[in-house]
Amino acid sequence: MKTKSYKFGNKFFKAYFKSVGEGFEVGLHFNRKSIFVGNFLHKKEAMKWWATMNKEIRMFTTRYWVTMNTNFNWYSKFFSNHLYQTYYMHLDKWFNGYTNNFQKAFKKELKKYNQFKKNWDHKEKTQIRAA
Repeated sequence: MKTKSYKFGNKFFKAYFKSVGEGFEVGLHFNRKSIFVGNFLHKKEAMKWWATMNKEIRMFTTRYWVTMNTNFNWYSKFFSNHLYQTYYMHLDKWFNGYTNNFQKAFKKELKKYNQFKKNWDHKEKTQIRAA
């Protein structure tokens, strides 16, 4: 498990990266309250998000600074919404990439299937059926 703490005035945010079951979890806590949690199946994606999230934390707290009188419950919600927005934008990019890769792979295999099918006897046709 990796952790990284951020001090913001007298407040602390704690980022973490840990293995959970078959996947990975990347999150952020404020006052022992979870303000962001992202789940991943692949370590490579989780590591990319870990790096991006830590960069976003530094950027956000620099750009949207507060005073000691600021309501930190409100601020943590504001911060949480920003992290989720960024997280889902990254997921959309990754999913679009996967969609394109698998569409190309399917088209390639479909061409091969159609070549095989030309030589098959249609009387021997079989289908997968539920047992």
